[in-house]
Amino acid sequence: MKEEGLTQGQLAERLDISRVRVTQILNLLKLPIEQQNHILEHGKEKLITERSLRKCAIPASGVQKL
Repeated sequence: MKEEGLTQGQLAERLDISRVRVTQILNLLKLPIEQQNHILEHGKEKLITERSLRKCAIPASGVQKL
């Protein structure tokens, strides 16, 4: 996006997906690599939702939510 100077909306239009979907994908890319790998390994076996990912999110303070 940065290299092409595109907004999320412009990228969505180019890819023929919604802007919301672009945001979701970009947020997934912000996850720690361990979580990304977990999603890649288990995402097809089990539905992984944003809600389920929130449970394992680590806030900026570094303290894991329970």
